[in-house]
Amino acid sequence: MSDDTDQVQELIDKVPSGGTLTLTGRYNVDAVRGLKLKGLMTLKLETGAELAAIPNDRTNSAVLRVYDCRYVDILGPGKIIGERDLHIGTSGEWGNGIELKSSSNVLIGGDLTITRCWGDGIILSDGTNKNIEMNKINLVGNRRQGLSVIDVDGLKVTYCSFLNTGGTAPGDGIDIEPDSDSEFAYNIFIDWNLFRGNAGSNIGVGGPHGQFKNIYIGPHNVYDRHTQPIWISGKAGKLGEPVWATALSMFKGQDWYRWWGYPNEWRSAT
Repeated sequence: MSDDTDQVQELIDKVPSGGTLTLTGRYNVDAVRGLKLKGLMTLKLETGAELAAIPNDRTNSAVLRVYDCRYVDILGPGKIIGERDLHIGTSGEWGNGIELKSSSNVLIGGDLTITRCWGDGIILSDGTNKNIEMNKINLVGNRRQGLSVIDVDGLKVTYCSFLNTGGTAPGDGIDIEPDSDSEFAYNIFIDWNLFRGNAGSNIGVGGPHGQFKNIYIGPHNVYDRHTQPIWISGKAGKLGEPVWATALSMFKGQDWYRWWGYPNEWRSAT
């Protein structure tokens, strides 16, 4: 298998401020090194274009890295393909399609597909990310999460698909879960998305760490009946499980009741 990482990175480095790099064809990427985008640029993957991760044995990797960047657009309709199906070894859960860290004013959209990642399709990692928009992207068959939100102030997710996530816990379509009390989940809007076939919650919010404020999950998301639409826990608040659902689980089993009766809209208390 060829390694096209250096070739594509050179093209990225040559993009002028405010310019666009348009890719066609397939490029094999060493996700251990990753492709490093820069601020004030657009990366467009045309129809049929693919950035495909080369199989590796590492616990952490990312095909695209957006670190300390401002004003970046990542657009489809091409694909970012992880190495889940060819991963060497069994350890780790952090092989990602796109990782954002300490970045702002980033748009990911244009019917981009991110699929078959060993970890998350997209992760908003540490170092507060600000003003992030995801519109019309498809996160399909990723192992841990479709989207992980660790640290963000300003996130809008609309008209996206989160499909068939699972393979290691939590297996959520979207998981909003800071890792430490110094990290934020602020000013988040999620609506008009499709969730199907996810092993965990379709949208999970909360955990033992972090700060949560002004989060709204709207009523127009479409969910299947495989798992609960929304799950809230820990410092984010409490959504709760219907009492009757708990009782029915004793007789019917968890998979039978886990969708019925759960709210499909939620707003944080603060």
